Amino acid sequence: MPLLRKIVVNIGWLSGAQFVDYLLRAAIGVLVARYLGVEQYGAFAPAMSLALMGAVFADLGLRMTVLRTGSTDPSDLRRVTRIAATTKGFLIVVIYLLLLAFTATTGLSGVEFILVAILAAGIFLGSFAELFTAILQARERMASWGAVTVGFRLILLCAVLIVIFAGGDVVAVGLAYAAANVLGALVALAVVGLSAKQEAEAVSPSRTPALVLLRRSLQFGAAAVLMALFLQADIVMIRLLLGEVAGRYQSGLYGVAYRLIALLYAVPVVIQSAVIPRLYSYASDPSHIGRAYKILFRWSLAVSAALSAVSAALAPILVVLLFGEEFGPAAAAFALLAAGLWLHQLNYVCGDTLYALDLQAWRAWSLAAVVALNIGLNLFLIPAYGAVGAAVSTLIAELVLFLLLFAAVQRRLPLKTAAAFAAPVALGIVAGLAVWGTTIIAPTIVSLITGGAALAAVPALLLVFRYLRLSDIFQSGSPEE
Repeated sequence: MPLLRKIVVNIGWLSGAQFVDYLLRAAIGVLVARYLGVEQYGAFAPAMSLALMGAVFADLGLRMTVLRTGSTDPSDLRRVTRIAATTKGFLIVVIYLLLLAFTATTGLSGVEFILVAILAAGIFLGSFAELFTAILQARERMASWGAVTVGFRLILLCAVLIVIFAGGDVVAVGLAYAAANVLGALVALAVVGLSAKQEAEAVSPSRTPALVLLRRSLQFGAAAVLMALFLQADIVMIRLLLGEVAGRYQSGLYGVAYRLIALLYAVPVVIQSAVIPRLYSYASDPSHIGRAYKILFRWSLAVSAALSAVSAALAPILVVLLFGEEFGPAAAAFALLAAGLWLHQLNYVCGDTLYALDLQAWRAWSLAAVVALNIGLNLFLIPAYGAVGAAVSTLIAELVLFLLLFAAVQRRLPLKTAAAFAAPVALGIVAGLAVWGTTIIAPTIVSLITGGAALAAVPALLLVFRYLRLSDIFQSGSPEE
């Protein structure tokens, strides 16, 4: 297949699959939160965060090692995958035992301990699917990748619906998540096995030693672990710092705020995921990386700036509309998280670019500093302000992280800062203010329509002003401007 057509097809599959995946993820999150209510969801959300953090510890960058190997040296992919799977299996056992020991000593209730044990077991085993889907993504078999991604989410949705119709409790919901994760991993393994039969892979003439691969994986894994602590620790700290009653209530509020903001990451993430495999394949040529980075930065900022401002303006409407009046107080935390959405997205862009430039150590040190800052701010702000305090802490930390990562990339791949930021940020602010105005004077439906129109208008204007160019996405990869 010609390269241009392959890129277009890959973007199509990525966009479609991730769009459906995020819609299903949102539907599942809304169903679970509405079904459980604030208190029970306040027990479920910290347990889920602990399990997700543990899964990242048990991966330690192995998925990215498989993805990068498949993009740069496909002939060595099978051997590297075996090394990664074996290492991951060992890590899963160790991290699972450590997680149970940590949970038993933190004062969580018996139900919460059981939830951690169930969710961690299922998510840890299910995380093998990430290795398998990395193989599909590296081989640019995006149709298969999309089928596996959406298929897992459909399995989880069915499992959750069964529990809801059966009237199960919060532990039953945890069992549904665990079973769906394990089944999803088995489906991914089967799809990868069928894919492998269709491809004859040569043996790599220059095989990187296993210890070198694991060392590289650990470098990226350190950054991934720190990012997981940054994103997931807030909910756990709310529960631990505020006690069982207030902690569960505030954790429930912050949990739905975070669930909703995670849904909004979908749009810019689609753009990023379409470019990242090619970004890594350009690792030996900084001029190619520079072009991919510039395109990714501009499109991500253009989309996320508008999304950030508009979603913050619509926060009270979105939270109540999706989760119900019971979760209405979560709107303040969601608005603060939404205000930092564009920073969060650009942090991923800069972080992945540093990885492609083999500067992941700087990313790890930056994340370490920001995690320490976030934890320190949480210790001060959560006892006083609960979920809102955690959101303020996250917003400050996102800004500091962006300054650190962007400065590092600027030294190697400089952008014209004013040209890069002025138009999308200004248009995003104008869009947000316009939508906020309609929430005051107009009915809910008018505010939502205005928000949708604003989200479409900002990228359209940026295309008209030639800040964005559709040809950038579909070019074959020449570094020339």
